[in-house]
Amino acid sequence: MSTPRVVTSLTALALGSAALVGFVGTSSASAAEARVPYCQASQIKVTTTTVTGPSDRLLIAAQNVSGKPCDLGIIGDVTFDGKIRAELPDGIGGGPNILRPGDSNYEAVTLAHRYTPGSIVRTGTVTLGLEGGDTITIPAAVTVDSPFVNSPWQDTAEHALSTH
Repeated sequence: MSTPRVVTSLTALALGSAALVGFVGTSSASAAEARVPYCQASQIKVTTTTVTGPSDRLLIAAQNVSGKPCDLGIIGDVTFDGKIRAELPDGIGGGPNILRPGDSNYEAVTLAHRYTPGSIVRTGTVTLGLEGGDTITIPAAVTVDSPFVNSPWQDTAEHALSTH
């Protein structure tokens, strides 16, 4: 009597393994097919708006102006005048950030962080580094002092401006 139980257990194990292998194979193929490439500079239109308040911020909008979806990445790397890099927040992570054609995401940069005497600089450009490696430089006449990016890309301007 113990033999049928062993055969049944081995059969169940074999069937379970076959199902798992089939599932893993299907999952990997689907993931590779579903991968959306990182956004390139030619696909993105970047605009900035200065928002004044208790802490002045630069609101960056990145809009997909191409006909194809692209992955904007988790966070944009911001540099002023090609030399003053905005500090990035610690502990950021997440999955892809897919922008469909016409969609925008927003990132806010606090312009003054420390108010160190003599460190305030008036800038003329802002460069946005995309996660795929491309960069976009646009005019941005702002005053900075140890700027920092508030959060990863957000789906609305309000969310970007409300994060610290």
